[in-house]
Amino acid sequence: GALAATATWALMAWPWLATFGLVLLAVRVPIHTLLRYWDIPLYTSPLLPLAVAFALGSLLSGAPGAGGREFHGLSPGFDLPSDPAKPEP
Repeated sequence: GALAATATWALMAWPWLATFGLVLLAVRVPIHTLLRYWDIPLYTSPLLPLAVAFALGSLLSGAPGAGGREFHGLSPGFDLPSDPAKPEP
């Protein structure tokens, strides 16, 4: 779950980071040289739909009733009562 989410965030951040790097390089490197690398920010584009689907699938597989571990939210230590109809003491 956490590894899939981290990998997905990294794949989504890559185009922004690569583009920012190319912009910074444009200050020192001639534009005709940088034009050879215009496609670098697009390298992860074909993988993004698969990565997002995998991350969502791994998150949902841990949902209650899905047969996996229970997912109660993003807050650590947050726990739901086992039977919502019966209050805990």
